[in-house]
Amino acid sequence: MSASFDLLQRYYNARESTRFTKVLDQIDAVARLLLKLVECDFVAVFYAGDQEAGLVPVAYHNWEGREVKGLAELEATWRRFGQSDIRIPRGFRHFQAEAGRSNEAPDQFAELNGFRSRFAYPIVIGGTVHGAVVAYWSKPPDKDYSEINYVLNPLAEVILSCMSLTEEMQSIGAFSLRLSTLISMFELPVDGKRIPDLLSEMLKIAGSVAPRCAVELVSRDTVTGTYNVTQTLCSAGQEIDLERMATEAGIAFENAATVSQRNWHDLGPQCGREPLSVIAADILSRKPYMYGIVFWTETGTPFGNDALQLITFFRLFSQTILSTAYLVRELTKDRARALESSSRLADAETMAALADMSSGVAHDFNNIIGAIVGRLQILKLKCQDEAMVAALNRLEATALEGSETVHKLQQFTTSVRTKQLKSVDMTVLIRDYFSDSRAVWRPLSEEKHVTVEFHPSAVEATVRGIPEDLVTVLEHLILNAVEFAPEGSRVPVELSESGQTIGLTVTDSGAGIPEGIRPRVFYPFFTTKSAKGAGMGLAIVYGIVSRHGGKVTFDTEVGRGTVFTISLPRAENLKEQSDISRKIVTSNRLRILVVDDDEQIREVLSDMLSLDGHTPTRCKDGYEALKVLDSEKYDMMVTDLGMPGMSGLDLAGIVHEKDPQMPIAMITGWGMQLDHNEMAIKGIKSVLSKPFHLKDVKALVLELTGAAPTHH
Repeated sequence: MSASFDLLQRYYNARESTRFTKVLDQIDAVARLLLKLVECDFVAVFYAGDQEAGLVPVAYHNWEGREVKGLAELEATWRRFGQSDIRIPRGFRHFQAEAGRSNEAPDQFAELNGFRSRFAYPIVIGGTVHGAVVAYWSKPPDKDYSEINYVLNPLAEVILSCMSLTEEMQSIGAFSLRLSTLISMFELPVDGKRIPDLLSEMLKIAGSVAPRCAVELVSRDTVTGTYNVTQTLCSAGQEIDLERMATEAGIAFENAATVSQRNWHDLGPQCGREPLSVIAADILSRKPYMYGIVFWTETGTPFGNDALQLITFFRLFSQTILSTAYLVRELTKDRARALESSSRLADAETMAALADMSSGVAHDFNNIIGAIVGRLQILKLKCQDEAMVAALNRLEATALEGSETVHKLQQFTTSVRTKQLKSVDMTVLIRDYFSDSRAVWRPLSEEKHVTVEFHPSAVEATVRGIPEDLVTVLEHLILNAVEFAPEGSRVPVELSESGQTIGLTVTDSGAGIPEGIRPRVFYPFFTTKSAKGAGMGLAIVYGIVSRHGGKVTFDTEVGRGTVFTISLPRAENLKEQSDISRKIVTSNRLRILVVDDDEQIREVLSDMLSLDGHTPTRCKDGYEALKVLDSEKYDMMVTDLGMPGMSGLDLAGIVHEKDPQMPIAMITGWGMQLDHNEMAIKGIKSVLSKPFHLKDVKALVLELTGAAPTHH
């Protein structure tokens, strides 16, 4: 348990012990006073903490010098009275006089000590015995009932007040200890902690809100929208339908307006139990996620006011901690993204500097090599010695090899573009390349038994580029992958599309790239191959891809391999557009389906569309949208990403399968990175981030349908 909890526990125990001792001293003094006032031989005071414990002794007194026997029998007798419904009559009981005539159970304590008379004074409030004062005499007292009753009345009130104060202090102490247990939740680590793990730790603490309290964690399924039991913490007790509780809790959470005043929901009647015996509280509500905790008493009795207050505290504490955990997680992600962006920016600046430097160096070397080759050719013309001519030829060949290296260096620089770009179908280009048996990587792949496979998943993969340069990129990437691939492995080459981007990946399952050399992978002349290679292959890839307005990245893990990814912009060519992209609506007035679980967003977006002359239809979730689409035809659909029950991605997939021609746009306020491959598969052609402006909506409609707004 936490340090703060231990400290609070010691503090409250010390306070309770001190106050309890003072109260007992007061009761003890009252008992001594009673002993003298009624001139009895023994007096005992009992108090009822609860029915299960019965009447327990809090004070004993007898005349000095008199030995008292059988205190255990006395305690057992009065404990049974407190635990049962038997009512002890107030007044005297004379044991010798009633011998053989009383139906009451014998008083063993009186028999052991030779007491002849007993006066019992039960303290009854509201029909319930809260305590008792009992006096014994070794001979019948001279005082009658009224006299003793007169003395005991005020003393009993004093005793009851003292014991009530004790009970109240015990209740406050117990409440404070349970509250300190809840406060210890704030010491749970949230940095790097998964939300499910954090919820599991909080569930263990939740059971401390009341004695014999059981709890269960319930969550909403993001696909079906139903509520299910995630985790339970309870002992053997009254049987209860856990799934029914989860369902009733879900109904209460969805109707959140009822929780505004109490911060919790009473599910006792819905679960077939006493009111206030089953309590549900939501602790995390972040669409599309919903978590809640259900508390119930294993005895079936209602929760007291203290427990209900602690449940309220638990809900507030949990919401604060989980919100903090989410914030920490988002900040951690943002920091990681910022570090990654900073690293990429530094890499880009370094590569740009290298490209500029390489361009200048290549220019100067070309001048030098050109002069050398020219001079050699002049010398060959003037020389008549065949041996000397042969030597000059060898020098010229060497210079030309240097020229080839300079040419490779020029390919790395982004400023070199000697040819015009044209439309290139990457699928056709790669298929043609794979059909060429002269590819430079084939001998090595056959030697290592490495299989190179092409997997195109893009329907249309047209880019603006230089075909021979793109083949060079492909060739270097495949050769690099084959060189590092283990013998007998596979090198998959995959072509994909995502929005306005064409992607090409080449994967090997080799040793991966060590972390220390990753920043230098694309540097010119950098190589890890000791026997062969000039270290220009990936530098050339970087230069060509940059020259085509694309990006080249890699993802690697030591011991598991490397994936190089090329991203190129899709060619803007109307005759090569997809069926959905080329769908032009002849009428400017469109019927547009708007799907969003937020009513305000539905209305705002619909109003914006109406201003442009379109006719929007609003749906609150995916299920309603599917029903509408079954009966009516629409020109376009705009759907939210995160919705309860059915997500926007799932809805888009179903609609796209039924009507591949319908343009679909996604709106989102989650700020997450969407999987472009999944978006393409599900027919999503554009993403609009919240908050959006009217110009954004106009541009969205125009982009997907070609329909300009109608001016009134």
